[in-house]
Amino acid sequence: MTGDQGVRSLSRGLQILAAINQCGSMTIMEAARGCDLPFATTSRIFDTLVKSGMIERETSRKHFRPTALVRSLSLGYDDPKKFQELAYPTALSLTRATGWPAAICTRVGLKMMVRVATHAKALQTLRTFNPGHAFDLTSTSAGRVFLAFCTEQERQETLDKLEIEQGEQPADLDELLDGIRRRGFGIQVYAPTLSGARRSLVVTVPIWTEGICEATLSLQYRALMPDSDDETEIIGVLPHVQEAAAYIGAQLDNKIVRIM
Repeated sequence: MTGDQGVRSLSRGLQILAAINQCGSMTIMEAARGCDLPFATTSRIFDTLVKSGMIERETSRKHFRPTALVRSLSLGYDDPKKFQELAYPTALSLTRATGWPAAICTRVGLKMMVRVATHAKALQTLRTFNPGHAFDLTSTSAGRVFLAFCTEQERQETLDKLEIEQGEQPADLDELLDGIRRRGFGIQVYAPTLSGARRSLVVTVPIWTEGICEATLSLQYRALMPDSDDETEIIGVLPHVQEAAAYIGAQLDNKIVRIM
């Protein structure tokens, strides 16, 4: 095996392991389709991951799930911001105040990754996301808000890499980011699947630490009225989200010691 082949094999193995870890469990066919890999290649990688103890097959079906050994991959990673410890209580308070789930995301490579999520504690939820779930940067509210408020250098470097990896980005992306910067928040609307049903929305704001956009805070909720405009719908929740983001940023800056 050449050096390039070894790097490609490792990359594919990590890609599949990450996919299984995010979904909780997967079949070989699901992983092959999701990772856009040949079935035979995916099957060999699954076999290697099983032998290494990273995944195991479920007894009742043809699904494979991660084992506790996967946790060992993160033991050497020291997260200086301690999002789970510092930010989760405030995110949970936001969920209790609104009834809807909140999520805190940071950029990891060319994705936005969920670091904190309160979906399990929400009274109602539309889509469930757990820590470790990854989103696109340019097509999601969290990704666009981060790109709008990160430094110019980080934004340009990230967009250049995205263009290399994924091709040309949306033509109106600059306009979208300018709009987010003017408003101070991002909003994403999901149309209802049934006639007369209420649409769902995601409102996202930046989390600032030491003057830098460190992360984003999003709240997912359903519109109050089927025919109301988006600006009207966010009036009731936006102040709660902004206040929570300010508290989290201050906690990460060690400026306050209490949690709202």
